[in-house]
Amino acid sequence: MFGFYIDSSIHQIGFITELLQRLNGTLYTNSQLSLSLIKEDFHSINVSYCKTISDVINSMRNDGIKILILQDFHYKTFRPLKEQGVKFVQVFHGTSDKSYNFNRESLQYDLVCLAGKKMLDDFNRKGLNKNNNCVITGNLKTDRIFNNFYTRDAEILKLGLDPSKKNVLYAPTWMDKMGNSSFKKFGVLLPLYFPEEYQLTIKLHPNLFKYQDSLVRILKENIAEKKNIVLLETSNKIYDIVPVMAAADSLITDVSGVSYEYIAFQRPMIFLDNKSPIRFFYGRKRKRIWKTGDVVSDIHKLPEIIRKNLEEPGYYREIQKKMLEEIYSYTDGKTADRIIKAIKSHLYNSFSENTSAEKI
Repeated sequence: MFGFYIDSSIHQIGFITELLQRLNGTLYTNSQLSLSLIKEDFHSINVSYCKTISDVINSMRNDGIKILILQDFHYKTFRPLKEQGVKFVQVFHGTSDKSYNFNRESLQYDLVCLAGKKMLDDFNRKGLNKNNNCVITGNLKTDRIFNNFYTRDAEILKLGLDPSKKNVLYAPTWMDKMGNSSFKKFGVLLPLYFPEEYQLTIKLHPNLFKYQDSLVRILKENIAEKKNIVLLETSNKIYDIVPVMAAADSLITDVSGVSYEYIAFQRPMIFLDNKSPIRFFYGRKRKRIWKTGDVVSDIHKLPEIIRKNLEEPGYYREIQKKMLEEIYSYTDGKTADRIIKAIKSHLYNSFSENTSAEKI
């Protein structure tokens, strides 16, 4: 009855698995990479691989899928299923200050699951909840953080780092058309400015590896011979950023949704402002989440800011607490429960007579 779809966006795999397993759904993909990761790490998941998206749609149709759950905006791709009565649920793979999530495509979904009141207020203000299809459920990705699923030292050891030394994570967003990424201006040079007394873990967005080969090569050259810096390649085990965040004493990012997840740890954050003219064209306002940490636009000042954040980790703690309450209405780690409850209350009347809400 339940179908999930994922393409080659492997960073969406880890957090959706609990919901998928509890609903006994099938994960459909047309990506060999996603297929191999799922088979290796999630043996109990039902997975169906098809070579093309047309084959995926036909497979869902043949399997009798009634509800399609998506973490990205793929409505136009799967619209033929909608026209045949399949219900669409959006759970999002993250939340951020970027405009990406505020897509009018949301109006086409039968159920949209939001992280908290702030996101609901934004949807209402932008006219994206006209059908009253938006429900606050929490964020599946942060459930493991709120449940203390990972410990700092254990995850640092898995990364091959020294638990006795402070570890900083750099996680930029990808180089989209909005000029949001800090990678070109700051990221490739970061190893040259990073304080030697600390450790640096670099987790790039998969699209940077995919579309910015030349910049990634420069980054690798700048990392060479630096034993305190680790670049996590986008391959087999490095697809889930949550355990990587757990290993970090501080985060350096830009407008990536990672900051909205990392704030659940209540640890220091540094935001890199590239002052992109493209972003100015679209409206360069100070990002809301940037209130919770230092904002840096000059890389020469970055070492001093890094040291300050690691030595005074509680400087922005009260602001972070307030922001956390705005972003997440629930911090109990039970998002999957609420999504299942929302599906029951909003969609089960559309199912066949042989399907009751209790069977979901």
